[in-house]
Amino acid sequence: MPTTPTLGPWRWLPVASAAAVWCVLLALTISPDLRQAAKARLPWMLEPLYHDWHVVRIGWQAHAAGVDPLASPELPFNYPRFVLLGAHVGGAAVPPAVAGLGLAALFLGCAVGTLRPATRGEAVVAALLVASPPVWLLVERGNLDAVVFIVLAPGLWFLARRAPGPLALLGGSLALFVAAALKLFPAVILAAAIAFWRGARGRWSVLLAVAFAAWLAASLDEVALVMQKTTRGLEPAYGRMQAGSRYVAEVIAPHATAADAADVLRRLMQVSLAAWLAGALAAGWAGWRWRDRFRAVAGEAHDRVFFWSGALIFGGTFLLGSNWSYRLVFLLLCVPFLWHARRTPALRRAAHLG
Repeated sequence: MPTTPTLGPWRWLPVASAAAVWCVLLALTISPDLRQAAKARLPWMLEPLYHDWHVVRIGWQAHAAGVDPLASPELPFNYPRFVLLGAHVGGAAVPPAVAGLGLAALFLGCAVGTLRPATRGEAVVAALLVASPPVWLLVERGNLDAVVFIVLAPGLWFLARRAPGPLALLGGSLALFVAAALKLFPAVILAAAIAFWRGARGRWSVLLAVAFAAWLAASLDEVALVMQKTTRGLEPAYGRMQAGSRYVAEVIAPHATAADAADVLRRLMQVSLAAWLAGALAAGWAGWRWRDRFRAVAGEAHDRVFFWSGALIFGGTFLLGSNWSYRLVFLLLCVPFLWHARRTPALRRAAHLG
């Protein structure tokens, strides 16, 4: 959607924010002293910089040497084996600093292009979102969730186009398949696509779901290894398990036996699951009750697709229990629809809360 002319020079504020984030990242990359000073104040930072990209690179190097990095318990590689295809195109030869900065630039550009503010207030909010903690964590780690976002956003845009042609449907479907195969959680979008899309988009969604299910069935062993080797933290992270896990770790465990602490944790996890189910049911009920209000929201078709895709990813990953907070960047997909919703009188208050 073209930018409103009255936005004027404010349209460049999110771009300036993205450039500032990238420049700070560049400074951290070239200055070890600055990196150490930042790490002293920000304990969530890891060494080396672009830690998660180093994990991918280690996997590529091991694969080139004839070792299966996913099956090796000594190696931290925890991605599906098709990621190892990067080893065959010289991925391991790219310096981590170049890869990390390049990935950050692509992600920040994609984030700015996704937000598209149309007023000064929205431009300020967009600039703050581009420099938000989840974005910082994502680019500092060099995590492949950035690749998922870069692939997913244009893929959904192609699929949501008015009367998409065969090439748009093929490209969008391939993008969604790659995103789901890379990190699994984007597969939740497929269920909604099958439920809501009709015609050619619906048929492609079913075909894509069948292809993904076949890939998943053939890859259950490596999916199990991925889940087993994936680390989960208490901070910075989010999910239904976070409050209970931190309470047990910080309050109960220091003064109780391991068995008692485990029992408390088990009960808290049951409560958290019940709370999530109650919240999901309440959200579903509210969405159905307000469906006419949502239909009244002006906006492009892809704004709606972005919204329910980002919401489903957040809800699904919250259910999984514990996710690093950089995954919250997928909520950026929800923002363009909220821009439009806040201009709709019946949804203005709810949009502001969102």
